[in-house]
Formats: sequence, C-alpha cells, structure tokens
Amino acid sequence: MTFIDTAQAYQNEANGGSEDVIGVALAEAPELKAKAFVTTKVSYAPFDAGTIRKHCKTSLANLQFDSIELLQLHHWNAGRVNARTGEVQPSIGEQMAGLKAVQDEGLVKYIGLNNANAAQLQEAWDTGVRFHTVQVRYHMFARYIEKEVIPWCREHGVGILAHSVLGKGLCTGKHASTHIFPDDDERSKGGYAQDFSGERWIKYCAATDKLKVIAARRGYSCAELAVGWVLRKPEISVALVGAKDAEQVALNSRFMQDFTAAELAEIDGILAEAPDVGFQGEE
Repeated sequence: MTFIDTAQAYQNEANGGSEDVIGVALAEAPELKAKAFVTTKVSYAPFDAGTIRKHCKTSLANLQFDSIELLQLHHWNAGRVNARTGEVQPSIGEQMAGLKAVQDEGLVKYIGLNNANAAQLQEAWDTGVRFHTVQVRYHMFARYIEKEVIPWCREHGVGILAHSVLGKGLCTGKHASTHIFPDDDERSKGGYAQDFSGERWIKYCAATDKLKVIAARRGYSCAELAVGWVLRKPEISVALVGAKDAEQVALNSRFMQDFTAAELAEIDGILAEAPDVGFQGEE
C-alpha cells in the first residue's frame, strides 16, 4: 500500500488538516516518503487558474513535498451558478487549463477529476488537456459507473480511483439489520440515512449475510471480498479504503483475489436483490 489520498477539505478539529498530518508523518519516515504516491484535491471553488495554483502551493507546503504526484479537482462545478453568491464557476476549459498550468510548472506530475459522469469526462477531454485519473464512488451496492464511466475510461486510458469501496461499512457485514446508528454518526443523517435504516438497510444486511458465506469458503471476511470485487476490474487502478487505526489498516490491506466465474455469477445474483445506491455526488 503506497497510494495516499487526501484533500484540502479533509479537516479534523482534534488533529487539524489531513494534508498536515500526512506531511508530518512522512517527514518523520523518509524511507516511506520515498515510496509514497500522495494525491490531494483542490476542494474550494472557484477552480480558476489562479485559485488552483494558490491551493496547489498551499498543499505542497502542508505535505512538505516539492511536487505533488497527482492533483485532482474535488468535484464537478464547471459553469454552475453559486446559489448563495450568484457567482458563475469557471468553464471546464478554464479549469483544465489551470490544472495543465501547474503541471507544466512542475508543481504536479499528473492531473485528475472527481465524481464526474461519462459525458462530463468527454467534455473535459474535448478541451485537449489530457488528464490521467477520475475518482468515483464504486462498491458492491453502487455500480452505476459500470454502464458508461468504466467503458469510457477503458477507451481513453484513464485510470479509475474507486472511493467508498466499503460503502461506509455497507459492504462489511459488520452490523445486524437491527443495528441503529447513533445520532452523531454520519450514517444516521443526510443522504446516507436512507441506506442505513429501514427496508433498504435490511436488504443490504441480507445481501452481506450471503456474501459472507462466499468469502468464508475462501478464508476471507466480507470486507476483503468487497475490496477484491472492486479490484477485479482492470480499469480500477486503486481501491481507496479508509482506516481509523493501525489495526484497520492491516485488515484492509488484504483482499480476495482470483474470483471464479461461478463466484462472480453467485455474487451478481445476490447483488441483484439489493437496491443500488446510485450516484451520490461528492465523497
């Protein structure tokens, strides 16, 4: 595991910014820093060239790097109007030009997008700026990218960074269908609540109960099956899996491999019985 994904917007009241934490940690372990592929995101609009460069320089300072391996735009907002300020966001042409400028300056090596659909990827590609990755949600209950995004990326040679691979716990089989998440848990509020309560939650738990049986046959957990299932696709360059402590990092570094055709067919049958999470926008 050498790929570290962060963003300007990832903040924690107790520990500060994620970029700062990663920068300090890698500075204290130069042998690991030399191996690490660190990517971050410009999170705060507008995504004009000046703002992209400003935020890029800030990220470089936070991470304590001379060059960022991969810089991504955190979300798609090209041409949109800010409902609060009335400000019109820069066009995708302006945004891609901004990314290309910091790449040409040597501040970043590779550039990428986040949470874009196939039409948006094509729009960005049509600017003539060649980006290298797109980060999108992909897990066993969120398969919307299989229809258009994966084929587009395969055709254009763009790597997919799959985020939310465990579906914020949806794919782990850790909780019973009777489990109620506390009020301070993000899964109990907002857009996530519908998946972690009621009939949908019951169906997901029923599916993971069956998936755990398949995983157990091979000596794996349901989480390890879920990560391996995402990585089965050659278009998936990276499966991003979060961890809250060192133990979880160790657990999440293992994944099921070499699925048989029969296993994949059995998994497809199970997933067909569960509702699809669908596109949820930003991570």
